[in-house]
Amino acid sequence: MTQTVGFIGVGLIGSNLARLAVDAGYRVVISNSKEPASLSKTVEDLGGEKVVSADTAENIAKNNDIKLVIVTVPLHVIPSLIPAIGGLKDKIVIDTNNYYPLRDGHIDVLDYRKLTTAEYVAQYLDKSAKQIKVFNNIWAIHIQPAANRDPASQTCLPVSGDDDEAKKIVRKFVENIGFATIDACSLKDSWRTEPNTPVYCKPYAPMLPEGLSEQEAVRYFGSHAAAPLSEDRVRTLISTATENEPVGGIFDPNSISSRASALASSQNR
Repeated sequence: MTQTVGFIGVGLIGSNLARLAVDAGYRVVISNSKEPASLSKTVEDLGGEKVVSADTAENIAKNNDIKLVIVTVPLHVIPSLIPAIGGLKDKIVIDTNNYYPLRDGHIDVLDYRKLTTAEYVAQYLDKSAKQIKVFNNIWAIHIQPAANRDPASQTCLPVSGDDDEAKKIVRKFVENIGFATIDACSLKDSWRTEPNTPVYCKPYAPMLPEGLSEQEAVRYFGSHAAAPLSEDRVRTLISTATENEPVGGIFDPNSISSRASALASSQNR
């Protein structure tokens, strides 16, 4: 039986992961903050109704055939959305979130490191949900170009969580869609993979060839990824993270990553 994966949120991260999941043989059910009919073009773009369907987040949460749910909504949406759909009871939840104060508003427990972002999200999940954090340390635009289903040439992503069995299931999914993985750390230590740490995004970004125009550089950055990152390299980067860096990511609309993401978003509509 084909495994079905649910998606709550299909922005750049969600749509890229959904495409990889379909390519790897999974069936996917996608949702956004609007009516399912608003996703008809996305359904077609991802492969059509034989492999993709649109539904509400509430129905995904209630569907007993969907055991794995990927949550890719902004952090500030979590406190209202997740309790409203029942806390994703009995689901394995892939949490891709990071904290961006300019987007999410300042959250004291995060600003003062009383909780990690993952622990903050966990407050709103049902106690039966198994939360695993991954895909939060790679820019969405690099998910597609970095993915490779050949195990010999996969780039490595860290996977954080407290439930060993759920972590094993998520790692298998991540590997099936194109990435090597390591068991990185607990949710309490998952700050080591978040903004301003050595393993966050930059190691997965390509080096720009010389001589590109500004527009060419933006396009190249958004369509290429760095050479595959080894498991040993990821472990080393995680181990060198410190709590001396600022908490939370910063949006710079003029940065090449932001401009490449904006271009990809416009093309994805």
